[in-house]
Amino acid sequence: MSLSTLKPLIALLATAALLTACGGSGSSAPPPVGGLIPEAGEGGVTLTWTPVTGVDYWAYAGQTATICKNCGNSANSWTSVLGAQSRGWASPVTTPYFFSGTSTQPNLTNDVLYSFIMDGRINGGPGGDATPSVSATPRLAGAHWHADGNPIGTGGITGLAFGPLLNTTTGIFATAGTYLGIGAGGSKYQSTNGLSWTAIASTDTTHWKNATYAFPGLLIQKFVAVGTGGAVVYSSDLATFTSGTSGVSQDLNAVASSSNLAVAVGNNGTIVRSTDGKTWTAASSVPSTANLYAVKYTTVPTGGLWVAVGAGGAVFVSSDAATWSAMVSGTTEDLKGVASVDNFVYVNGLITGTHSYSVVAVGNGGKVIQSSDGGMWTTRSLGTSNHLNAIVSSNGLLPTNQFMVVGDGGVAFTSPDGVTWTSRNTRVTQNLTGLIRGYNNQYLAWAANGSTVYSK
Repeated sequence: MSLSTLKPLIALLATAALLTACGGSGSSAPPPVGGLIPEAGEGGVTLTWTPVTGVDYWAYAGQTATICKNCGNSANSWTSVLGAQSRGWASPVTTPYFFSGTSTQPNLTNDVLYSFIMDGRINGGPGGDATPSVSATPRLAGAHWHADGNPIGTGGITGLAFGPLLNTTTGIFATAGTYLGIGAGGSKYQSTNGLSWTAIASTDTTHWKNATYAFPGLLIQKFVAVGTGGAVVYSSDLATFTSGTSGVSQDLNAVASSSNLAVAVGNNGTIVRSTDGKTWTAASSVPSTANLYAVKYTTVPTGGLWVAVGAGGAVFVSSDAATWSAMVSGTTEDLKGVASVDNFVYVNGLITGTHSYSVVAVGNGGKVIQSSDGGMWTTRSLGTSNHLNAIVSSNGLLPTNQFMVVGDGGVAFTSPDGVTWTSRNTRVTQNLTGLIRGYNNQYLAWAANGSTVYSK
């Protein structure tokens, strides 16, 4: 065979190989029958559709009233929309899919209209026609609550944590989070969405009191739970639990984590800290022996600050979790929870380089105290005398974050700054003893009997 004959043949074979490597053997697929159904959430939108086996789906979003694909010079063509995003090229999207932000802005901007479309492809082929455009506006949660989830076990749940599981075979952490629920008698449960729960086999009988997902983003990230008698347990996969060494015998009532430090607090002013969740060291200086019921790593104008609260209005603060100082809280009520927000300050609708910080602690008798720096505390009114049992906050949201509080009688309140509060109707009357923000930025509250309510 002559060289002149071989050249076209070689070129043809090279083209075929390239097409195969790029998915050339694939094909387009019709869009999902019935299109996309959007549901607004906090910092994102949940998309649901009817999938077809063997079809990979891509979702597209843009800050426009409508969005389209392959629509020429239209201003609504997703490739022309400033800041438009797509999902599906890095990993498959499956229904339901929570469309949130990017690595630089983890959430969609609340109170801004987004439009969405979706197409399908088979075996890496080109995308087919897109669904009709649908729209939704992300917003802060809390206005509407649902009680259609299954209870967490049979009751006695005292703490929840949420974070990604480690695949011990691959050594890779999941991209989505899982809940760990802990409680009396060594009970442990897990859930991917907070609506249905599975018991985790447990051999201990410890009364677990609180849990957190510690050291997020690090290779040592893990679930950590604390309980009676100074008990500590940790797990990265919720299959194997290992006891830690707290070095104390007092009950540990709460645990929290920054990016590189975990801190647990308990009875008689007990405070211990750890850099790995395994071995713990007692704080070198604690101002009193008050029972402590909650701890949180917060951000204030001077930087990171640990805040612990407890019996008789006790408020302790520390920059390193080793040396603690007592603050004047202005209350003698027991304080049960603490949280903080870090908001951008806007001028004429534009983000400035200035931040607005707020730390809030809540407790018995409807007591709420608030501080901008963790040092000076002011009593705030929510208009209730019900015990307030838990508080959490959102983070990284634009244009603003918020506090969420729950308590006895099913009461709930939200606030963007810890100063002005709005009452929310959870549609339940049982005492809500705990609260977490987790799956798809949902707020999940629970009662002593294990029943749950959630807002998304």
